[in-house]
Amino acid sequence: MNSVLKKIIDAIFPARCSLCEQYTSSIDEFESLCNTCFESIPIKTGFSCSVCNKRIPTISNICHKKNYLLISACDYNDKRVQKIIHCFKYKNLYPLSAPLSRLLLSSMASVITEFPIFLSETYLVPIPLSRKRLYERGFNQSEYIAKEIIKYLPELELHTTILKRIKHTPQQARSHSREERKQSIQYVFSAKQAYKRKNILLIDDVFTTGATIEDAVRALKEVGYNRIIVATIAKT
Repeated sequence: MNSVLKKIIDAIFPARCSLCEQYTSSIDEFESLCNTCFESIPIKTGFSCSVCNKRIPTISNICHKKNYLLISACDYNDKRVQKIIHCFKYKNLYPLSAPLSRLLLSSMASVITEFPIFLSETYLVPIPLSRKRLYERGFNQSEYIAKEIIKYLPELELHTTILKRIKHTPQQARSHSREERKQSIQYVFSAKQAYKRKNILLIDDVFTTGATIEDAVRALKEVGYNRIIVATIAKT
């Protein structure tokens, strides 16, 4: 957008913070989240156990072994985190991808020395939506976050076609139980091998039962990817 036009639009329709609903200003780093609200959100350090939710400061402290490592920046039970993600996904507040990705990067920074991968050998892959969900929502929130992350980690290579969702499933909020969710997310994804790099940093917005992630990891492992690290904005 032309910078002059953007200034005019901002003057007529000033942005508000998605949490406190006050107008943001030039001193705020992000367009739709003021500095005060952003800095109030607690960030988790270390890896997270996808089974018992235990914090894992180093790889040697893993309690339940999985075929991927999990990093989740925030607690989804935090109402502030829920509201920001909801505004981003369902109110089309695209600028929120910037502060959300910054939260995730801060969490990743706490364990970057523990990564069992070289970023230069790794693809950055957002969890894809089904065609129906993409049509309904108009954008893939995980892809927006991935595009922000790549700005800070240019050694990675963003790849949006390795992983494909081949089956439409109901939204997680409509599932009645954890077991129902796991049963519905079976062979939902397919993957293709890209031989240039052998590791995956997989991006999603929220980790709930883990069913979506586990099926995506299954698809990636079946075509030969070696190490997979999953990074999400929040975890329930």
